[in-house]
Parts: sequence; structure tokens; C-alpha cells
Amino acid sequence: MATTEVLPPVAEVLPPVAEVETTSVSGRTEFGKEWTDDYFYFQNRKDPRTIPYLEAENEYYQTRIGHLADLRQELYDDILGRIVEDDSQAPVQRGDHFYYRKTVTGQPYDIYCRKSVATGEEEIILDCNELAQGFDFFSLGVYTISPDCSCICYGTDTEGNERYTLHFKNLETKEDFGNQFENCSGATFDNQGNIFFTRNNEAWRSNQLFRASIEDENSEETLVMQEDDDKFGIRPKRSRDGRFLLIHVGSNITDEIWYLPTNASEQEPVCLFPRVEEIEVSADFHGDYVYYLTNDNNCKNFELRRKLISGDEEILRRNILNCVDNCVILHHDENITLEGFTIFENYIVIEERSSGLSQVRFLTVPGDVIQFHETYIFTEDESYVIWVSDASQNPNFNTNIVRIGYETPKQAETIYDYNMETNEKVLVKQKPVANFDSGDYKVERIFARGFDGVEIPITVLSLKDQDDCAPLYLEGYGSYGYSNDFVFWNSIIGLVNRGVRVAQAHIRGGGEYGRNWKLDGKLYKKQNTFLDFVSCAEHLIFKNYTTADQLVCFGRSAGGLLIGATVNMRPELFAGAILEVPFVDIINTISDETIPLTCNEWDEWGNPKRSEEEFEYIARYDPYLNIRPQKYPRLYVCSSINDTRVLFHEPTKYTAKMRHVNPETDIIMHMDLIGGHGGKSGRYGKIEQEARKLAWVLDVMGKST
Repeated sequence: MATTEVLPPVAEVLPPVAEVETTSVSGRTEFGKEWTDDYFYFQNRKDPRTIPYLEAENEYYQTRIGHLADLRQELYDDILGRIVEDDSQAPVQRGDHFYYRKTVTGQPYDIYCRKSVATGEEEIILDCNELAQGFDFFSLGVYTISPDCSCICYGTDTEGNERYTLHFKNLETKEDFGNQFENCSGATFDNQGNIFFTRNNEAWRSNQLFRASIEDENSEETLVMQEDDDKFGIRPKRSRDGRFLLIHVGSNITDEIWYLPTNASEQEPVCLFPRVEEIEVSADFHGDYVYYLTNDNNCKNFELRRKLISGDEEILRRNILNCVDNCVILHHDENITLEGFTIFENYIVIEERSSGLSQVRFLTVPGDVIQFHETYIFTEDESYVIWVSDASQNPNFNTNIVRIGYETPKQAETIYDYNMETNEKVLVKQKPVANFDSGDYKVERIFARGFDGVEIPITVLSLKDQDDCAPLYLEGYGSYGYSNDFVFWNSIIGLVNRGVRVAQAHIRGGGEYGRNWKLDGKLYKKQNTFLDFVSCAEHLIFKNYTTADQLVCFGRSAGGLLIGATVNMRPELFAGAILEVPFVDIINTISDETIPLTCNEWDEWGNPKRSEEEFEYIARYDPYLNIRPQKYPRLYVCSSINDTRVLFHEPTKYTAKMRHVNPETDIIMHMDLIGGHGGKSGRYGKIEQEARKLAWVLDVMGKST
């Protein structure tokens, strides 16, 4: 009789345990507050315990997801299978060439090209695949074409820290030339052969603006402007008509604008709009006028105005906001938020939001009398986003054609050229999606009632015929006034095809419903953001879209803070939670000015250094501080060691403390030892990153087989 071989038991894989070293944190506040932190040492990457711990976490992570290898590969193939790998961007004409970028099968990075209008002959300007050779990470952060189309300026990052090195390439010879400039973040040309670029300080703030000749390698860079207020950064751009360089100096809530003539950029910058606390301004020139959006005079949702400048002398006035001859073009509207404008020779294109959705409006440029014609682009989709393409796709000032983009949860990016004179819309490019039929899906826009009676919109994507209770993947953000629109999301189509609903909660703190929606989710109202997310989860469960044991939530960056705070408050609502590059150690971070971006974060969250009241309010929702003994959902934490926006130690400390306080909690963390805030670079690396995350989601939902 055959006997069955008895195999030895498999040893249980234990998670790494971080050493507890209690540190007293003091001397940071103006009111003498002290607190303790058991994992403060992780903030020092050079501490001998840090890297070994991260490596141990990565080994444990691989062990824990090992059984999902086949599913990860299946999801990878699924996502890749919807991508048309040989594809190109909608071309745009500049001078004698059409400019565009393309991708090629098997190559992870974009290739920038141009094609002769006369002959159709293609030239490769910049192949990022060649630039990336020999590096584990590569990102192109700056790409700008000179006004005469003779050269480009491009910026490269090979670490993931978003500190770019600027290079210059001659478009005729295809050779790099001139000097390189390191640690930069933005760049633009004048009309005299100079480049203006910003440089970052140690806190990753663009606090200096330089001018340098691109033609004379022996010339030295000149400091044009330095901003010493730690809450402000500098950003240069050309005016739409090419006459001026606009220098924007701004914080999260305050703007200042300077200008220089592009034909005489060696002059001292002139202040066009002075700095006034909590007054925001964006501006551009047109003929004898400067047009600008502002929230001045209690216009929370912004107003479009213009000011007659009638010659160079008038433009030197330093207090435009208070000039009596300001004229209002679009008056403030409580129901419409003006988000931006793009000016052409004969038209102004307005981007705005109303009823929680984006809109585009065209105005004829008014003459001396404020009378104009306006046209809206209308859509019948229940959930969508529409936008005006940036200057790289709308480079020409003297045209009646504007390029706009349109996208829905079940329609990939679609690009149109819209004739503002005839109101004719021409389809230029719809991003192809293989193995996909939009008719198989449905989009719903539903509303949850918040704790205070406010209705919070939720966008839900599911299979067309799906009406039963199902697993659900809920994403949220809710910070900085950012409108978290549900766009086409290739990777989650694989979830939907497996019977999972995907939803986005448009919670307060975002910008979906205008400025008040933002203000009602920041500073002393930040708790509204988390409570709104809870209300959305409860509503989805109550309306039988899902159940708590099938609901997985997800957030990245400030959305990771949302998830961390929410699972502390109501862990029983979720089966699993993903915290990606999560901002979870908020008190420790924004009380330390040496950490990147700290000071300009005070306008969003409050300044815990300044008052005990602010400290205590933030401390009540800080995800790291509020980890406590209770039953948590399964947790998936991921980040990158070179992330400059949310430093790697935040998710590291969070994971270590969660394990210590709640040994029974199933938490795994993956730390990319290369890469930055966006994770891996290149499209294949990003697909692999998504596949491993979504395999875990399906496993939590009980759908991994």
C-alpha cells in the first residue's frame, strides 16, 4: 500500500521588527511643545539601521505576495494589452515643422520628433530611451523649444529627486551644445539667445531665477531674482504674444507677478502685481491691455479683469489691483469657478468649473467697450473632464484654432482642434485603446450625504449590466483645491472586467465645487475631508454597491494622509487600504523647515510651530500619531527612497509603528530603492508597479483565483 509522504511544516515568515528608540522632539515650536517619537532615527538615511530595515521590508513584501506571481503577470499582460505601443501624439505646427512625440514597441520612454510641413520627412529631436541608457531611473522634466525653433532646452533627472540638469540641443546638427545647469526646475527662452531658469534650494523650493546665454559658453549665469520667503517659489513663462517674460512668485494662497521684455531681458524686472496676502493672480498681455484672473475684492471663485497699459510707462505702475480704470470682463459668480485662461489674438479661452464639472468657454477679445460674444462647449456625458491644452500644444498666438482635450472614465484622451470663429470642432487624435469597448461599461454619478448634510459626489465605473453588490475600489484625495476628476484609467479596467466597481470620492478639500469646497476641507476644517470619505464609503455600502468586507480604499501622497486618517477613524469600513507615497507623519514633517516643501504647506494644514491650537488640531488627525490598538484592515504601503515631495521615512515610520502597536495587523511595505514620487520610471516599470498593487487588491477582495 502506498504511503503519503509527510512534508515538514513550512516555517512561518515573520515581518521585520524595527528597533524602538524613543526620541524627545523639542525646540520646534514657539510655545515649548515637546513630544516623543519611537522611530525618529529613520529620518536619517545614513543611520546604520535604516537601509537594512528597508531591505528587510522589501524581502518580507516579496515573500507575502509570492503566491500572486501568476496574477501579477496576468494583470501586467492585461494592462499592456490595452496599450497600442506604437503610437504618436497629435502633431502641432510651429514654423516649418510639425512637432510631436511618439512611442515604439519595446521602448519604455518617449521619442520627441518633428516632421517637415513641406516634405513630411521625420527627424528625431530627442530619444529619451538613449538618454536613459545606463540609468535605473530616468525622467525628462523640462522640454521647451526656442522661439525661432533653432534649438531645445531639456532637463534630465536620473535619481527621482526632481532636480533636473538642463541641456541644449541644436535642431539642425542634432548635437548638444553650450553649458549644462544643474539642480533646476523650470526654464524658458527670451528673444535674445538667453535661457531663464529656476534653481532649487535644499528645501526643494525654486527660490532663484537665473539668466544665461546659450550661445556664449564663457558667459556666466546672472542671478535675476531671489525669493527669501520660504513659502514662495519662482516660475517663469513667456506671455502668449511673446513680448514679455512673466515671472510668477507664489505660495499656495498668494501671488506676485513681475515682467521683463523678451527683447530687452537684461533690464531689471518690474513688479506688475505686488504681493498682497491671500490675493491670487494670473496674468497675460494682449495689445494695450493686461488681462488677469484674481480673487481680490472677495471674489472667491475669481473674476477676469483687464487693465489698460497704453505704453511702457503705464505698465510700470506698481499697484494695478487698485487702479480705478480696471475693467471687469467676467464678474464673480458664486456658482462658477474661473480656473485659468489662454489668450489668443482674437479670443480668450476660459477654463472653469460648475456643478462639480469642468467647462471651456470662448470669448471674443473685447474692444474699447466691454462687449463680447461667448460660446460654451457642451457635453452630454455624466462625468468627464475637458481642458485647454498647454502652450506646447497651443503655441501660436495669432490663430483662431485652440486645441482642447476631453476624457471620461470610459473614453481615453481625445484631442480636438476647435475653430473659435466658425465653432467647428475637428477630431485630431483619440488615444487608441486595444481590446476595449466603451459600450461594455457604465458611469454613474451619485451623491452621499455628509455628516453635516452636504452632498458629496461619487463617480462609479462598472460593467454595463452590473447591478448586484460587488467588490469596490474607492479612491480619494481632497487637498490643495485639486479637482480629482475620474479620467480614463487603463490599469483599473482589468479590475472592472473582473466584476470590481471602481469609484472616486470628490470630497471637500478638492476644487470640484469651487473655492468654498477647497476652503471647507483645509486648516481648521480639514476633518471634513476625512468625514466626507467615511460618508462616501458608508453610502456605497448602504446602497448595496458593495460591502465592508469587499471594500478597498486607495490614496497617494496627500491622498495617503486621507487613507491613514480614515482607517484610524473607521477601520471596520474597509477590508484593505493602500497608502502610496503617503503623507502620514504630518506633525513631525511640517514642524521642521529643513524638510522639503514644509513652509508652503502651512497655508494648507496650519503651522504647528506657531500655536498650540494649530498643533493640537493637526495632531488629532495625524495618521502616524493616532495609530492605536484596534483591528485594522489589511494595509499596503509603498514609496520610493528618493521621493522629494513625501520623504521615504514617513511610510517607513508608519509601517514600523503599526507593527509595534498592532502586531496582528496584516501590513506590507514596498520601498523602491530607486525612483521618486511617481515611483518607477518608464511605462513598463509603471505597469509592473500597478500590476503588483492590483493583484494585492484582488487578493483582499477574494478574487485572486
